[in-house]
Amino acid sequence: MRSSPSAIWIIPFLALCAGAGWLAPRFFRGDPSPPPPELSEARPPARLSGRRVPVGEPLPVAEGELSRAEGGIARWNEINNRAIEELAAGELERAVELLESCVEGEPERDVFRLNLAEALARLARARRAEGGQPGDGIELLERAFELAPDREGLEDRLGQWRREAEVEGGFWREGSASFELSYDGERAELLHESHRVLDTLEAAYGELREAFGRDPVVEAGGRRIRVVLYRRESFDRVTGLGDWAGGAFDGTIRVPVGDLEGKEAALTRVLRHELVHAFVQAVGGSGVPGWLNEGLAQWLEAPPAGLVAVARSRLSKATLFGLEELGGNLASWKDAEAIHLAYAQSVALCDFIAYHYGERVLFRMVAGCAQDRTVQESFEASTGVPLAAVLEDLRADL
Repeated sequence: MRSSPSAIWIIPFLALCAGAGWLAPRFFRGDPSPPPPELSEARPPARLSGRRVPVGEPLPVAEGELSRAEGGIARWNEINNRAIEELAAGELERAVELLESCVEGEPERDVFRLNLAEALARLARARRAEGGQPGDGIELLERAFELAPDREGLEDRLGQWRREAEVEGGFWREGSASFELSYDGERAELLHESHRVLDTLEAAYGELREAFGRDPVVEAGGRRIRVVLYRRESFDRVTGLGDWAGGAFDGTIRVPVGDLEGKEAALTRVLRHELVHAFVQAVGGSGVPGWLNEGLAQWLEAPPAGLVAVARSRLSKATLFGLEELGGNLASWKDAEAIHLAYAQSVALCDFIAYHYGERVLFRMVAGCAQDRTVQESFEASTGVPLAAVLEDLRADL
């Protein structure tokens, strides 16, 4: 997902999707209401009509509680608020069912409709992560879009999932210990060389597991990392990126592959680069700043000496960015030259830190992001030096 100024551009495709908050986690509580009367044990559990997402056990709500005539809006507010608590606890299916009952009982209340759309979108993403197949979660996301067509990001995400399902629907799949590889089985060169791709990925995984000190596949309960190889035009269609993009990571590693002859080294670099992003996401979450994410991926994709030399040469006559400018998704920038410089600065800074303070500091900064520490805090805790001073030292060293 990133780019290197001297080679293939590799873009962190829709990096926000990787976090749980790929849609704004806004929920709306109902109006304050008095506590409901205690339910009679003799009353049977609720049996909701129009159930779209079954749960494993009945809801602890009596039929009278779900009756508008008996309970009124105060009861629906209570159920809505309970659904928000279920969402916070990770009980997505139960939250969806509770909110479905609210929408069914009070179809004109926007608060219930918007909350249900958000819950469905979260459940869709969870189903997609669990199943790992192109069509997973689409039906749930369609329902979310039906409820909240103006919700930011929903339409784009639904369109991308649909394109992915259409492109990858007939793909061949095979796996290894850590990866599930998908590709067009009619491409004989991929069919014959797929084992080498998996061997390359497994070798890279072993190296990165040692470097990060973490095993994302084991930590995810054995869920393997998806890798999809596309024709160039299919890659562009699924990701929406242009011909300049050499790869993408959005929870799945996506790489356009043309003629493999003579291109094995370039493909290995792209696969390693994207796999670094998978490790960064697993270890540091979505809060890792762009410069560290992109710089580390470039630094680890191949022996860094040549790439760093090119980056430093490019930077020697440029004005460096402040770290705050490099905190977000660098690939979202519009100016191509600025992107080149940002990526060059990212890998040069990572290399400078590794040389002067030790490479372990880079990995500690990534891990710290998952513990709500800024990279500045993690760096200073490890070295006793402000990170801003290191940027000034890099400037002087170019």
